Amino acid sequence: FYLLLNDSDEKLRFIKSMYENGIEVTTHYQALHQSPFYLKHHDAEHLTQTMKFHDTLVRIPLYHAMNENEQSFIIKSTIRFFKK
Repeated sequence: FYLLLNDSDEKLRFIKSMYENGIEVTTHYQALHQSPFYLKHHDAEHLTQTMKFHDTLVRIPLYHAMNENEQSFIIKSTIRFFKK
């Protein structure tokens, strides 16, 4: 599961908030057009939508093997962040 936040500052605040609650979230979305391999073989392009996802996408750790209490804790921590 993932969330799209409003900007990179909010993304960093969300990651910090979740970390402080013992929840590890990841960004996991890399702008491949900025990777070293791509840059060796292609001109640098500015891809607006790609950079938007790069700057704002966060993956939250919800998966099938989690119990209901773990899921609830993550969901409540996420909601609490957005209520601030």
